Amino acid sequence: MHLERSLRGKFLLCCSKTLGSFWHLQKASYVDVTMKWKKDPSFDTIDILSKSRDLRSLISLKNIIIKESDQCLPISAVSKRGRELDVSGRVASFLRRYPAIFEEFTGPKYNLPWFRLTQEAIDIDKKEREIYLRRRPEIVGRLRRLILMSREKICP
Repeated sequence: MHLERSLRGKFLLCCSKTLGSFWHLQKASYVDVTMKWKKDPSFDTIDILSKSRDLRSLISLKNIIIKESDQCLPISAVSKRGRELDVSGRVASFLRRYPAIFEEFTGPKYNLPWFRLTQEAIDIDKKEREIYLRRRPEIVGRLRRLILMSREKICP
């Protein structure tokens, strides 16, 4: 009986060493895969999905303007961040494409165009912040569960 336990222990130790090295090899391997992007015509006809490319830039610009003390910015301050915001083309023309969100006016200095959020955009931002604050405990709980379910215990 005692001999059987020691053999079983040695066998498990041997297997765990083998599996451990196998696990290391599996974990350390890297495969460089490139895939060709295939367009889906049914999704291309949905207008909101084609405009969603600009959504990240719109939200970033909105947050930049909201953080300013007077909630407006000259075009010179925004255009310096063009690459950071991933805006295609000139930042001024991008802002002018969305008059329901950004309002253009002549600034106090040097007759430069300035931009601020429209009242409707400010109201929507306030509603978003209120909803976020109300739902924050639920969001934190869901993120915790997601992290605990992941193998590495981190979110990508």
